[in-house]
Amino acid sequence: MNNKIYEEYLKLDIEILLAESEIAKYVEHSGMTGTIREFGIGKFLEKYLPENWNFGKGKIIDSSGTISPEIDLIIYNKTNLSPRMYRDKEGIFPIECVLYAFEIKSTSSKANLLKSVENFHQLKTLKSTSKRFGNIRCVYFAYSTDITEKTEIDRYFELDEKHYWNPAFNVLCILDRGYWVYYNETLDKEKKQWKSSWHKFDVTNNKYYIKGLLMGILNTIASENSKLSAAPSLSSYFEDEEKVPEIIFEKEYKFG
Repeated sequence: MNNKIYEEYLKLDIEILLAESEIAKYVEHSGMTGTIREFGIGKFLEKYLPENWNFGKGKIIDSSGTISPEIDLIIYNKTNLSPRMYRDKEGIFPIECVLYAFEIKSTSSKANLLKSVENFHQLKTLKSTSKRFGNIRCVYFAYSTDITEKTEIDRYFELDEKHYWNPAFNVLCILDRGYWVYYNETLDKEKKQWKSSWHKFDVTNNKYYIKGLLMGILNTIASENSKLSAAPSLSSYFEDEEKVPEIIFEKEYKFG
């Protein structure tokens, strides 16, 4: 089904996001440019988030007091545990209410990719009190990259030795360069055998990159909402691009 109303609004919203990110580069202050772009993605996503879901930034904490590094963008559920906000969109977020954590970069470089790997592995040391909530999906998003001789995913594999079984990121999205997603499935729980893979989505332009990211978020939220007996995903209102992802890495492994 192709609902033209939602589809055309989505195209417009993506154009606005990309236009505002271009305007931000004329602000002669790197910190402010980054803030504008972080908030721009938040504003874009907020238009499509279901009731009781919102975005913010800050730090994530668990019940033992372990706290994460600063997170650029957080998608959280307001019906679980309440964050402690010290500004309109900034605060401290209990891990059980967080679904997505983003690192957002104007330009991806080896230094900030490595720092993001370290930050998200530190984030993953936090422990949830619930088996149903607190499984955070981590996203590395950049508007551009300085890499020229290889892909961003190749550079990431070199920097994160856990990329195949406990990666820092679930998603890498680099505009104009690539959109990669990590999958993990259980082969035999008793024998502690798993299979993991990284998939590259073959998309034609930045609008599809951002649309693909949004669809993934909405479908994940719908899955989370099913635990709360809530509504289905809004993604059914948008045209299916029918892009079959390419498997670029796959590995079976076991523990114990």
